Amino acid sequence: MACNVFTGFVMFMWIIAPIGYYANSFGAGDLPIYSMGLFLPNGSAYDITQVMVNNRLDPAQYRKYGAIRITFQFAARYGLTFISLTTLLVYVALYYGKDIVQRVRQARTMDEDIHLKLMRKYKEVPHWWYMITFVITFVLAIVTCQVYHLMPWYWVIVGTALPFIFTIPIGIIQALSNQQPGLNIITEFIIGYARPGDPIANVTFKVYGYITMAQALSLVGDQKLGHYMKIPPRHLFIAQLVGTIICGFVQLGVAFWLIDTVKGMCAVYLYYH
Repeated sequence: MACNVFTGFVMFMWIIAPIGYYANSFGAGDLPIYSMGLFLPNGSAYDITQVMVNNRLDPAQYRKYGAIRITFQFAARYGLTFISLTTLLVYVALYYGKDIVQRVRQARTMDEDIHLKLMRKYKEVPHWWYMITFVITFVLAIVTCQVYHLMPWYWVIVGTALPFIFTIPIGIIQALSNQQPGLNIITEFIIGYARPGDPIANVTFKVYGYITMAQALSLVGDQKLGHYMKIPPRHLFIAQLVGTIICGFVQLGVAFWLIDTVKGMCAVYLYYH
C-alpha cells in the first residue's frame, strides 16, 4: 500500500503537475507550480475582500475585480477527488457489496471470537442511547442554523444524509489502506451550486456533510480499540460523549480568544510567519 501511495504521489506531483504547468494548461504558467492559493489571471494574489459585501459574494464586484484562477495542480486535485469518490462507491459495491449485506444479516448470529466472548460480561450500549444523542444533536443543528442564519434548515438534512451514504464505503477503504478520502470537495460542490456566493453556508454544510463522516469513523476506531482493550462499552460511550462536548466548548472558546487577542488573526501574512 505504501508503494501505491508513493507511486501515485510521484505520478501526480512529479509528472502530471509539472507537465500541466509547463504546458501552460488553463494559463497555469502564470501561476505558481504548487499552491492552494487563489490568484488573478496575471498571477498576483487574489484579494477576496474586494468581491465580498456583507459576507457574501457580490457578482458585480467579482466581474469588476477579475475571475479567480487556481494552479493546475490544485485544479487536477479537485478533479481527481471527484473521480475517487465515484470510483470508491463502485469499487466497494462490486467487491464488498455482498459481504456488507451478509454482515448486516448475521450481525447477531455470526460466530463469536475470543474478544467478543470476553466482552460479553459487560453490558452493551442500548441503541436508544445513540438515537437520543442523534435526535438531540440534529435538532440543535437545525436550530443553530436557523437562529444564526447559517443556512436553511433543509440543508442540514441533506448534509446529514451524505455521511449515511459514504461512511461505510470510506470506512472500508480506510481499513484497507489507512487512507480516508474526504467529502470536502463534494460538499463544497453541492452547496456551492445550491447557494452560490454564500461562504458561510458553504463551510457550515461542509461541517455537517464531511466532518460528521470523519467523526463517525473516529468514533468507530475508538470503539474498536476499546473492544480489544476490554473497556466496558457504556463507559467508553460516556467518555466519548463527554469528551466531545467538552472539546467543542474548549475549541470554540480558544477560537474566540485568539480572534480577540491576536491582531490580524485571519491576515494572509501571518501564514508565512
